[in-house]
Amino acid sequence: TSVNLVGDASAEFIILSPTAGLADPLVPGASRLFSIAFDPSSLRVREATLEFHSDDCTEPTVEVRLVGTGTGNAPEIRVTPLAVNFGRWDLCAGPTAAQFVKIENIGNLPLAFSGQGILKGGSGGSQFQILSDIPSLISTPILPGEERLVQVVFDPFRRGSHRGNITIFTNDADESAVNVLLQGIGQEARIEVLPASLELDYGFVDVCEASSTQTVTIRNTGNRALIFTGQQIFIDGPMALDYRIVSPASDVLNTPLPPGRQRNVVVAFDPTEIGLRRARLGIHSDDCDTPAIHLNLYGRGLDPEIDVSPAALNFGLQDIADGPTAVQNVVIRNLGNRDLNFTGS
Repeated sequence: TSVNLVGDASAEFIILSPTAGLADPLVPGASRLFSIAFDPSSLRVREATLEFHSDDCTEPTVEVRLVGTGTGNAPEIRVTPLAVNFGRWDLCAGPTAAQFVKIENIGNLPLAFSGQGILKGGSGGSQFQILSDIPSLISTPILPGEERLVQVVFDPFRRGSHRGNITIFTNDADESAVNVLLQGIGQEARIEVLPASLELDYGFVDVCEASSTQTVTIRNTGNRALIFTGQQIFIDGPMALDYRIVSPASDVLNTPLPPGRQRNVVVAFDPTEIGLRRARLGIHSDDCDTPAIHLNLYGRGLDPEIDVSPAALNFGLQDIADGPTAVQNVVIRNLGNRDLNFTGS
């Protein structure tokens, strides 16, 4: 409206007159008297603002500051802070360091807790914990000039933004329930690796031919960067030398993976011998639920292996008039595991 009382303590200031027509037009040269009374409900300094809105183009809004201090005998609560922000915190890191909510009695009579005393609630209240012994804390009134501390931690078990509150119930006449906002963001890195079977089968690969490659996809489905730790991304196992990471480059391979992103790791199989060749691709990260993932790598090396015996034939002395010598044999064997093909003309 055109005439307003605003502010936290606006209800403690009363416009006694005029009782009607507060915003009626004011003719040139006229004036209007506003009578204001202060009716405090607490002992503190109380403030409000009386606003006048008009069509004066140079001063469309005029404010009058109203200040008064309640006196008498009463308990008076003061809670600080009224909002506690724990920021971002990992789900697997345990609870944060404790933060404190201070309850003071700045009045001159004992401040007694009423009802449930101190209650934790809100949609995300379960993500926060009160460490203080509440039954002991609220068992006696807070005397004038004294204070009580409530210890609170943030211990998220779900990622995302969380809001809860602490409500403090007392016999303060005008603030019988004071709410303290609790805020925090639960975060985690969440690794997902494909193929889900955690196996790469390279089949049969010729020892003499170019290597065969397959791709492992690493995804971060969490809401913070995934950090590779310890050995990071590596190959080990009895035949590790038969496998190698060909992409991405080493200076990129182990860099943090942002949330919502993925990295394709290309692994080549280049067998040095025939038969089954086994190794593992290891991925170590700070995903607290799955810190180590190992993929089985296996393939079979193929190679023809020629064996000729004997390595030499000695026919000795043979008269040129006697014709051919007795027959001697050369045996060629394939000791490998694929066909031996003869080449050339």
